[in-house]
Amino acid sequence: MHTKQSQKVARRDLDEKLRLSTPDRELLENLAVACASDPSPDKTFQYAFALSKSRQESELRYAVTILDSLVKEGKCCHTNIQEKRFRFNE
Repeated sequence: MHTKQSQKVARRDLDEKLRLSTPDRELLENLAVACASDPSPDKTFQYAFALSKSRQESELRYAVTILDSLVKEGKCCHTNIQEKRFRFNE
């Protein structure tokens, strides 16, 4: 059975983990610059993935838009991995 104190500690620990999983502005800016200067699918995916960890709704929507376009264009990292595996097995 959990006491109120143990629940508070568990909640504080969870809040800290969630805070640490959110990318900071500097990381997002660096990834955006890297993506803009050399727009490869991998860099675009890295930027979109970092945005998907944001707590801002507009950034979350933008991340989904970017990832959706990568999938539609067939440039998603997962697709590239499957192609590389196929070529390796030929």
